[in-house]
Amino acid sequence: ASKTLLVGWLFTLFLIGVLPFLPKSFPNIAIPMGYTAGVRQFALQYKDKFAGEKWSNGKVAVVVVLSFIVFLVLAAPYLMALDFFGYTDPK
Repeated sequence: ASKTLLVGWLFTLFLIGVLPFLPKSFPNIAIPMGYTAGVRQFALQYKDKFAGEKWSNGKVAVVVVLSFIVFLVLAAPYLMALDFFGYTDPK
């Protein structure tokens, strides 16, 4: 589970860094399709390893909420700085 969380966070941070600089002609569907294919492949590769592991709904909810808070703390200043320095287009 910790490896999954780490890989997910690294990829999310990579996307935050790259997305503002992609050309406007970049297809919107490419990133969700790539992300989904990668997660599917990861799940298929490790499904036997995690077959017996169960997490309670409460534990999953705590991880999701904490991850979202960390995401906001990391992403918000970066995205605001990009906007301040004119790297984003408000249109």
